[in-house]
Amino acid sequence: MERKFEDMSIPTRQQMQEYINSGREAIEHALLLVLITPRALTSEDESELEALGTLLLQFNSLMARYEDPAKIADQLILLVKSKAID
Repeated sequence: MERKFEDMSIPTRQQMQEYINSGREAIEHALLLVLITPRALTSEDESELEALGTLLLQFNSLMARYEDPAKIADQLILLVKSKAID
């Protein structure tokens, strides 16, 4: 069923957060699927992981302006901690 442009309403802040979370979860799920394969990672897998990681960073960067500031702060803390582990 195709929605007409006139039927589309502006999403609420909560809806927007749900859409953003859904997109992020989809990318994270794809990353996990590559990581949990029951075989050794191939060069194609590593390329896919790199591409998905880049996509996730771009997604987060683009969606940051629409997110709850507290959520952004939590993500930055996790990012800093993960870089410290590397």
